[in-house]
Parts: sequence; structure tokens; C-alpha cells
Amino acid sequence: MNVRQCYELIDCVLESRSWAAACALLAWFDLMANDIERSKVLFREAEERCKDDQELAYVLHLQSLALSREGQFDIVLKTRLRCLDICRATRNKHLLVRVLLNLALIYNTTGADDLARVYTEEAMAV
Repeated sequence: MNVRQCYELIDCVLESRSWAAACALLAWFDLMANDIERSKVLFREAEERCKDDQELAYVLHLQSLALSREGQFDIVLKTRLRCLDICRATRNKHLLVRVLLNLALIYNTTGADDLARVYTEEAMAV
């Protein structure tokens, strides 16, 4: 994880001001330390601690970033699409743009360039 990614993750936690997002951030750091089992436990706990959909969106965002590090793109897509639905429903434009751009990156990485373009254009329109 580079410095920019660290700041983005910390920014998500600070912006959300939630224990759930803090648990998700700790799960991310555990993943970086290769403690995958503890990371999974903390992500489950983070989801359980969410008091509303806004918090859940941030937790899912962090979880999908962690999962993409593991190369689990099928699970990443499901998690990110769930986060996208919540962002749209709650009208969280700030996180929505991040999610759309990350979806574009994932689709580009997996060779689905047409879908990557769709999500990039949607992010630009927000």
C-alpha cells in the first residue's frame, strides 16, 4: 500500500466518523500484515457495527479495496456493486465517484473495457 492509499483509507474513516469504518481500516491493516483470518473477522465485525447505510457503504468500500489486493475480483465486484447501490440510494456523491472509478479500474484490469468506459463516464457525470 502506498502513502496515497493510506491517506485515502484514513480519509474514509474520518469522513464517516464511525466505529464500523475504523474496524474496516484495522481489517485492512491486518490484511497488509498478512493476517488474513483476523482481517476477515474484523470486516465481518465492521459490517455488524454499521448503524446505517452510509456507514455500510464506507465499510464495503474499504473491504473491496482490501479484496482487490488479494486479487479476488469476483468478490470485489459483488462488494463494490453493493456499495454502488447504497451510494446511489443515499445520494453519497463523494463516495459514489470513488466507487465508480474503482469499478472502472477493476473492469479495465479484467479486460472488460466497455464496462470500464461506462463507469468512467458515469463518474465524470456526477
